This record gives sequence, C-alpha cells and structure tokens, in this order.
Amino acid sequence: MIIRLACAAMGTRFELALAGESEVELHAIAEEALAEIHDCEQRLSPYRQDSLLSHVHRCAAKDWVRLDVDSYALFDCSKRICSESDGVFDPSVAPRDPARAQDSGGSMRDVELDPEQTAVLLRKAGLRFDFGAIAKGQALDLAASVLREAGIQTAILHGGTSSSLAIGAPEASPGFRIAVPGGATKKLRNQAMALSSVRSPRDASQEPHLIDPNTGLPPTDANIAMVIGDSAMESDAWATVLAIRPQLAERLPQGMRSELWKTNPEATCQAAAENS
Repeated sequence: MIIRLACAAMGTRFELALAGESEVELHAIAEEALAEIHDCEQRLSPYRQDSLLSHVHRCAAKDWVRLDVDSYALFDCSKRICSESDGVFDPSVAPRDPARAQDSGGSMRDVELDPEQTAVLLRKAGLRFDFGAIAKGQALDLAASVLREAGIQTAILHGGTSSSLAIGAPEASPGFRIAVPGGATKKLRNQAMALSSVRSPRDASQEPHLIDPNTGLPPTDANIAMVIGDSAMESDAWATVLAIRPQLAERLPQGMRSELWKTNPEATCQAAAENS
C-alpha cells in the first residue's frame, strides 16, 4: 500500500509518498513527518517574530544564543560549506556594496559557534540570515529520520521538486526516477538530490535569483546544478555553490556527485564530477 500526503511550507509544496502495510499507521507516520517540516519552518522563518531565527537576529550580536540541536547543525553546516566554497555559499543577508563586496555586509565568517553549548554569537551587528537555499534540505532530512525511526523502508520525499530524498526504492526497481533538465531522469535510492538554478529553468529570460556573495553580482552563466549525496541539506548547499561557480565541483565532499546544465537553447550537460 502507498499513501501520499502533502503540505505547504517554506513557500513551496512538500510531498511524501511512503509504502507499508497499514493505511492508518502510514497516515500517522506521514503526519508526524510533515509536522517535522512545519517545525523546521517555524524555527527558521525570518518573517515570524516568534521564530528562533528572529530571536538570533535580535540578540546574538549582543550575547550567545542557545540553539536546539537541529538549528545548530544548520548553522554549523552553513559555516563549514561557506569555508569550503570560498564564501560562495553564504546564507547571511546584509547590505552589500558590489564595489567593496569583500568589506561590506558581513558573512558567515562573522558567525561564531560553540559546539559544547550549541550556541551562536554574531561578531557583526545587523547580520541576518536567509536559509532558503538549505532549509528545505534539512526539513527533508528531519522528515526522513521520522520515517526511518518508524520503520519505513520505502519512501520518496520532495520539497518543491528541487529537493528530493529517497528511502529504499520501489519494488523491482533500482531506484525512484527523478526528472532532471533535458528530459532525462536519475534513479535515486537511499540518497538525496538537489537542483539549483541561476534563473528559472522554465524561463531563462527572467532575472537571476542567485548572487555570488563574493562579488554581489549574479553569475554570468545561467547554470543549473544537480548534486546527489547522503544529506539533502548538504546537497542543497552544494547545488547552490555549483550553480554559481561550477569549477568548485572538484571540492565536493567524498561520496557526492554532480552534473551541470546551461539554460540556453543548446542546453546540454556541460560538466560532470564525482568524488567517491
């Protein structure tokens, strides 16, 4: 038996499809997983005054702010990948001067973390965060943990189709089939996949919605990057990195792989990388 449930969160639609024996049990498990996604949205929304992230914005430049384990993991992952990508991945938001991008606005480098206290301190006043490029992935990771702990062995989860996570695979299949640019598909099994694009894949004439934090400007190429890895959160972050700067594919952590497409009339796979 397969059931499908969905919810609206983080400005997109999350969907779960899971297989099992009891419809009642599957619904209860799926609802718990969706609740984890809503909880993630509540903690990380910069638009809610009662969110943990808003509390960080208000207070963390004055003193250490304690975080829950999952929120700390998000900050820690963001700071680490910011360093590994030479600042290309940076969810901090602050006024920037493109002519002096290195000196203005602050960055994840101005974030100090205390792993023992799971706490954060901001070394630059006014620093804000928008985790839109990574929060969907973490929400999928957390929802998948709920499913695994409940004994679910076959499920597919996605957030807005750009972030997907597979547990197991359909019967008699090597993996869940996930559509990628160019009309192709990838088979996903016990891994996550993220897609990130500089412009809308449906309309390449639209204004770019990714900015290179090092320049304050959008990338010159209209790239679509795909990253597959064990963590949806990390895959989301690295897909953003490679959409902005494809040459950093050589820095992908071990076990992750990527592909890149150009959003133009001659759209073809331009590059592929794998670290195994």
